[in-house]
Amino acid sequence: MKIIAITAPESIKDEVETIHRLFESDLEILHLRKPGYGRPEFQGLLEQIDQRYHQRIMLHAHHHLMERYQLRGRHFPAVARDEKNENSSQPCSTSCHSIEELEQFGTDYEYAMVSPVFDSISKPGYGGGIDTKELEKCISRSGNRVVGLGGINDKTLKMLPRNCWGAAVLGDIWGHNSIRKRVCSFEQLKTIAETL
Repeated sequence: MKIIAITAPESIKDEVETIHRLFESDLEILHLRKPGYGRPEFQGLLEQIDQRYHQRIMLHAHHHLMERYQLRGRHFPAVARDEKNENSSQPCSTSCHSIEELEQFGTDYEYAMVSPVFDSISKPGYGGGIDTKELEKCISRSGNRVVGLGGINDKTLKMLPRNCWGAAVLGDIWGHNSIRKRVCSFEQLKTIAETL
C-alpha cells in the first residue's frame, strides 16, 4: 500500500523544507492542494520545490501549469471532473465521497480517493462515513485503484481494507509543528503500509 501526502490547505511554517524531506524519505506522490491560492501563489510554491521532485506532484488546481512544469499529473475533485480531457496522456486522479460514487468511477483515472473513511484529523467534526467492509467489496468488484482518505494515522491505517491501493495523509503529517515530527509520522505510516 502506498502513502500519499496532501499539502495543508493553508500556508504552513517550513512547508517547502518539509516537502523536500518527505521526498527524501521516499514519498512517491504529493498532492499539491491549496484551495485559497491564485495562480501566482501556486506557481510561487512550485518554484520553491526542487525540480527533481516535480514528477511526483499531482496538481489539484491551475492545471495549465502542467505545460510549464514536468509534473506527475492532475487531480480532479468530483465538481471538476467535467474539465478532464479524455485524451490526456498524464495520470489523473479523482475524489469520491461515497461507495455509490466510487462505483461510478471508471478506468480513465489512475486512482480515486474516497473520503472520509475515518474521523478527520485536520477537520474536527468531519466524521468518517465510509463503511470499510463495503469499501473492500467495492474494490474487489471493480478492480480499480482506491486510496483511502480521512483520519489516517498509525492506528486507522491498519483498519483500511488490504486491497486499497493507498492511503492519503494530511493531518497526521501537517498537524505537527516540527519538520522532524512530520517526517517521522510519514516514515512510521510508510513502514506500516509496506506490511499491508
